[in-house]
Amino acid sequence: MPPAGLPSAPRSDSPSGILVAMEEIRDRVAIITGAASGIGRALADRLAAEGAKLVLSDVEAPALARAVEALRATGAEVLGVPADVSSATEVDALAEAAWERFGAVHLVFANAGVMQQVGPVWERPIEDFHWVFGVNLWGPVHCVRSLVPRMLASGEPGHIVITGSMSGLTVVPGNGVYQMSKHAAVALAETLYHELAETPVDVSVLCPGFVDTGILSADRNRPETLRNKDAPPPRPIGGGWTGDATDSLQAVAMPPAAVADQVLEAVRRKRFWILTHDDAVERVRSRFDAIVEGRNPALDPSTPGAAKD
Repeated sequence: MPPAGLPSAPRSDSPSGILVAMEEIRDRVAIITGAASGIGRALADRLAAEGAKLVLSDVEAPALARAVEALRATGAEVLGVPADVSSATEVDALAEAAWERFGAVHLVFANAGVMQQVGPVWERPIEDFHWVFGVNLWGPVHCVRSLVPRMLASGEPGHIVITGSMSGLTVVPGNGVYQMSKHAAVALAETLYHELAETPVDVSVLCPGFVDTGILSADRNRPETLRNKDAPPPRPIGGGWTGDATDSLQAVAMPPAAVADQVLEAVRRKRFWILTHDDAVERVRSRFDAIVEGRNPALDPSTPGAAKD
């Protein structure tokens, strides 16, 4: 169920509120990027349990191979395609492989994501911007450009879920690169929602809070060309997250399987906003109330330095 304060009703232009009934997920074809771990892997497990056909992609080829093997062992029909979503060429190849194998794609989860070290935006190296935007924004853009025309041409019902973040709706000092990329991803999803309104393809944006994924160690997959050995060390600023605070968050992070359950419920109900955590509505309302009332920005309520009532 969505957090308290978030409507559970489907989009207003959907009379039934259902994209595909649960039994109709069987034999539907789903593409998931960032599928080797975290939310992507949890979505793969959940969809496989419902009988979907899976096209899994990840830049981390060994982890992807293990995920594919494990899911095939359950009887799922799975195709694994290693790909760097920051490359339009590799995403096009992913789409080609999906259509060659299954002849259609009905569900797209543009989920791959990375995060840089914290620090003021003026101190983070330009390589951080290229890497994070390449995966978090250009990844979904490439998926949209490669997959939407094919989905529309098929005339079949479909659904696209773009993984944004609460960092795409709120702002915390010190994490600007990631937040900018996720704000743009949310804008992409909302634009796409309107542009596809008269088509059989629906759109959702997933904006989770902290989830137990490997994103804090995403640097392991950073291309060598986008590394900077002279990058400054992480530096929290202005009440933002410190290493200790991030460790505390990790300890209470939501399990990816719980997020996957919420995502599939939202898909079935054609709900655009997927806010996974109980404090999500309060955090969004706090920011947008300030905008409406003309107040200067305050720290997000979740940050260690935020004033508490």
